[in-house]
Parts: sequence; C-alpha cells; structure tokens
Amino acid sequence: MFKCIQVGVGGFGKRWLEVLSKSKEAEYAAIVDINRENLQNAIETLKIDPSRAFNNHREAFRRVKADFAVIVVPPPFHKEIALEAYKHGLHVLTEKPMADTMGSAKEMVEGARHAGVKLMVSQNYRFRRWVRTTRSALQSGKLGRVSHLFVSFRLNPDWGPWRQRMEDPLLVEMSIHHFDMMRYILGKNPVEIYARSWNPPWSWFKGDSATAVSILMEEGIPILYEASAVAFGSHTGWNGHWRLECEKGSLHFEDERLYVRRHDRKRRRIIPFLDMPAENQEYSLLEFLASLKEGREPETSGEDNLHSLAMVFAAIDSKNRGIPQKIVEYL
Repeated sequence: MFKCIQVGVGGFGKRWLEVLSKSKEAEYAAIVDINRENLQNAIETLKIDPSRAFNNHREAFRRVKADFAVIVVPPPFHKEIALEAYKHGLHVLTEKPMADTMGSAKEMVEGARHAGVKLMVSQNYRFRRWVRTTRSALQSGKLGRVSHLFVSFRLNPDWGPWRQRMEDPLLVEMSIHHFDMMRYILGKNPVEIYARSWNPPWSWFKGDSATAVSILMEEGIPILYEASAVAFGSHTGWNGHWRLECEKGSLHFEDERLYVRRHDRKRRRIIPFLDMPAENQEYSLLEFLASLKEGREPETSGEDNLHSLAMVFAAIDSKNRGIPQKIVEYL
C-alpha cells in the first residue's frame, strides 16, 4: 500500500478524502490543514488518529513516513508545498492549476526532475469517458482530418469567496480544464492564443468572468472558445458543448451525449462511451499510482501540463495587451 499525506482537507479537499479513503492501493499516513475545524472534520470522517493530523506541512513531512503527497490548497501555495515534499522524497499529485505563475510551475517541474520524483497534475476532466471516446473516434480516421473546433461553456457557479476575488477566475479556474481537454482530444499542442475577456455588469466576480478566445493548434487547427461563469438561461454543463468539424463529418458533444454526423448520411448517430475503470479524480489517482508502480511519467505529468497552463497565462496576457501571444514564449 502506498502511504499518502494530504495537504488541504477542507473545501475541495473533502472530495479527495472520499477518493483516497476508498482506494485499495493507497492509505493515509497523515493529513494537513491550517484550519483546525477542517482538520477535526477530516479526523472524524476518516477515523484517523489525531496524532497524524497536522496544521503545518513541513512538520508532517518531517515526522511521518509516506510515499506521496496530495496538494489541495489554493494555487499560490502549490510550489512551496511541492518543493518541501521533494526534499523528503515524496512524489506529488497536485490539484490544478499546477501553480499561479509559469515561473512557479517550471520550478515545480524542475524540482521534481532534480529530486527524482514524479509530479502529476490532476486534470480530471480529461479522465472522463466522453473525452476518451471523442479522441478515439478521431484517431480511428473514419472522419478524416480535423478542420476546426468550437467549444462553448456557460454556467453560473458559486465558486466561493476567494475565487470571487481573483483577477481572472474563469480562465484560471475553469478554462484550464477546457484547454487541457483540447490538447488531449486533438493530440496537438497550442501555438498561439488571442483572447478578450470582460465582466458583465451583473457579475459577482471581481475579475473577468466571460471570455472569447481564438486558439491556433499545431498543424494549423483553429479553435474558437467562448465561456461565461455568470451565464443565465441556456447552460452547457461543466464539460461545455463541443463541435469538431472534420473532413468526412462532425462530432458533437452536447447535454452529456456524443454524436457523429457524417456528410454522406442524413441522421446523426449517438456514439456509446468507452468503458473505463474509473473517471475524474478516481482515475487521476489510478494513473498516478500506476506511474509509480511502473516507473514511468504519468499522463498529466507536470512537464506535459506546462502546455495546458501556458494557454491560461498566454490568454491572460493576450487580453491584457490586446495582441496574440505565442505559446513558445511561455515554455
């Protein structure tokens, strides 16, 4: 059994308590949170010995023997905790976004490489059946070459007070998922981004909560992405709505179903989803532990994730400067 120290057990950390407590390959060595109420709730949920609950990650890493750390705290603290974990030989599985700056993310990647440990970012949206099915449908070649892609996201979520105070809550907290899925589905990396964003007058966010982004991927594949975190009326769900236009037909993901519409046929057809042993964070954990057992890099390694994170910061710079941004400048 792999032994884990989870840093951050309140908020979204509760989701990871559920995931890890059900794992047949990992168990808790310790939990960490600066909030005593969060710690106490986690102690009661896990029925863990209070001596294994800490309010300081450095003390936990120093006193408790473990194999890996799971980081579920706000992004500005990811680098500090990850670098400390490396010092104690701990592999790291962190929530997205990997860090609050590209510089910090690169330090995390380089630190893991230097320490000889694994760093994985839990980009759980790409670990969903419809995403894997869409990529498989493209790779089959039956629809020919991809021409372009449209993605729409419209919701009005309650993301809590600290996200409401962020400068770019939509791009940082939500678009990172969509950007990473674009890369995975197409099997291509981004080349250039041109973005605009704004904050509708009814928004409850401090920072921009709506955006329109033009993305150029490798092999000249363009993407149009529009998103709003303060949308009323027509909603898309968390995944968004997707339309991939291809040489011989198109793929549509809407209302949690995947359709194919071939040019030589009048009716669209539902594509059944591929089977998977798990989805979301559960699959993130399976992939992470598999990478440790097999001595390989995880699918969403820190190094790979730099390409997804670069899309976020390039989009932010583009909307601030009013000009397109080359992704290579961020890597």
